[in-house]
Amino acid sequence: MKDTKKRMTLSGQIGPFLFSRALSAANTKTILEYTNVLDIKKAWRVVDFRVWLASSHADIGMVADGLLDFRVQLNTDEMKDGYWDASDNRAIAWGEIAYASQAQYGKPAGSAGAPMQNINTEYYIKPDHIVQTRLDLSVEGTGSGTTTEGKDFLCNYIVYLEQYDITPQESIVFNIKSKGQDLTLL
Repeated sequence: MKDTKKRMTLSGQIGPFLFSRALSAANTKTILEYTNVLDIKKAWRVVDFRVWLASSHADIGMVADGLLDFRVQLNTDEMKDGYWDASDNRAIAWGEIAYASQAQYGKPAGSAGAPMQNINTEYYIKPDHIVQTRLDLSVEGTGSGTTTEGKDFLCNYIVYLEQYDITPQESIVFNIKSKGQDLTLL
């Protein structure tokens, strides 16, 4: 495996999704799809990624103060279950993002801080992964009380990748691993 010193950035928006919906195929977007049977030696490694709320408190229609929590996951293959499970090799990165939201309805101007504040962010990336054909982003959003019930949201994302050249033998191993097998490279 050789670093080509080439970098790629993926960015965009995902959603709309309903709050209180568990991570699932229903709230997943394929953000990279590469299929070239003549070039099995090209691969990528996720260096870093970020996801943040694109919808404002007004877009969501929040009428009370509340907390919002988002769980995100990067996958190398379609997943029907197994979300938020670090033992599944298809899952290569996770994040948790928490916001405090202050509804501005009925409050005098200037009486509260920013309507939406990020209060906690954590990201985890498996160091021993390679993306060859596909990268999916899954998002789940939950909110406190009934402030988000039946509401939907949008999230922005940015993913930073390094490009690698791999051998045909490595390609076979990484391809199997990215489909859910538990393999250790020798």
